[in-house]
Amino acid sequence: MPKLFGTDGIRGRVGQWPLCDEIVSKVGYSSAIAAVRFYTNREKVVLIGRDTRGSGKVLLRDLATGLKSAGLTVVDLGIITTPAVAFLTKDSGAVMGVSITASHNSAEFNGIKLISPTGEKVSDEIETWIEDLTDKLATMPKIASTRGKVVDGKRYVKRYKSHAHKKFKGFVKPLSIVIDCANGAAYKIAPEIISSLGAKIRVICNVPDGKNINRACGSLYPDKLRSAVVAEHADLGLAFDGDGDRLIVVNSAGELVNGDHLLYLIARDYAQRKLLNKNMVIITHMANTGLVEKLEEHGISTVRVRVGDRYVGEGMKSTGAVLGGEPVGHIILRRHLPTGDGIITALQILKIIGDKPDILEDVVRDIPQYPLVLVNVPVKRKMEDGEMMTHEVRCVVERQEKLLGNPHRINVRPSGTEPYIRVMVEAKDRVKVQTAAESIAVAIKKTII
Repeated sequence: MPKLFGTDGIRGRVGQWPLCDEIVSKVGYSSAIAAVRFYTNREKVVLIGRDTRGSGKVLLRDLATGLKSAGLTVVDLGIITTPAVAFLTKDSGAVMGVSITASHNSAEFNGIKLISPTGEKVSDEIETWIEDLTDKLATMPKIASTRGKVVDGKRYVKRYKSHAHKKFKGFVKPLSIVIDCANGAAYKIAPEIISSLGAKIRVICNVPDGKNINRACGSLYPDKLRSAVVAEHADLGLAFDGDGDRLIVVNSAGELVNGDHLLYLIARDYAQRKLLNKNMVIITHMANTGLVEKLEEHGISTVRVRVGDRYVGEGMKSTGAVLGGEPVGHIILRRHLPTGDGIITALQILKIIGDKPDILEDVVRDIPQYPLVLVNVPVKRKMEDGEMMTHEVRCVVERQEKLLGNPHRINVRPSGTEPYIRVMVEAKDRVKVQTAAESIAVAIKKTII
């Protein structure tokens, strides 16, 4: 059987491999067996949340079939963000959490993210174990009437809201905020929490219909938010993605405040309050060199890791860092949770700026931005690291490195969730950067597609 798990769980179209009913039920059963085997002394309960995709209920049904057949109790959290599932899994003592989502992808896709009892994504080793067992299951074991069941999880959700309120009560000022919920998992819970803390909010893209999640809205497409902030004369805007683990901010001038800017604000605040362990921040290869230079001015070092919040989290765990993130808005505040949480990140930013939203305009000007170009080259299938670095591609990369001069960065990698090869080039000369990215993309198309 081909590999089920990518860098961010299992992704695909529901009804097609690997998200067809039989495979999903087997994954549920295998995940339950793995959870009980590897996570001992936990309640035999699994929490499941989902985003607003119409296919979510189908995956919930099929997953629950497998989980129940292994004797687990399934707690249905309903529509809720992935980070909330992670928090509640850790907080409740459950043996595993599951988020049914394809995050920032469009509605025709969906996915399954497995969450360990610590609130982190399950390890590569456990994913491989689940894949192997799933492959060995000829038929699904029958569900015994005395085994697992599905129960309502509303009372669990209240615990997440209470946690957020307790941590940030008194810090959020009555600023005017526009919130873009991406028609996704945050569409109810984010406005409820932020308004309950004192902010004056207007909410957009909060009418999900099962098909409009991430459609020209949210953190990936913030133009609606920018227009709304300017039209409303709001102090700022907050944009979440489909499953609520990303955050992008818009300042009062309508300018984007991306993940690099947010990392800088939080890192500086943590350092001043002596909360930044080792004065270190974990970033990915997509982070702009301008961020690195600005952090260095404040005595803060950076460590680059592979692209993906999974690798940011792993880098933080191995180094002891308490802060890390990506330009797309995945910010991990390990003092709160070992995974990214868009709502908690938003509250942390609101706490930092207090009643001075102009800080968000200052940070855009403060961090120099080296020209950076990202080209997505479509391929016929998802690829592994190294597959795309043919001799021809490698030669073009080496030639462009010489032409770019120093400092420069080139990163060529397969997407972990989509059939693309991503080419990233950064240097001081914008024209050379664009030329280099396009030249590498052409070499990939000639030798791989």
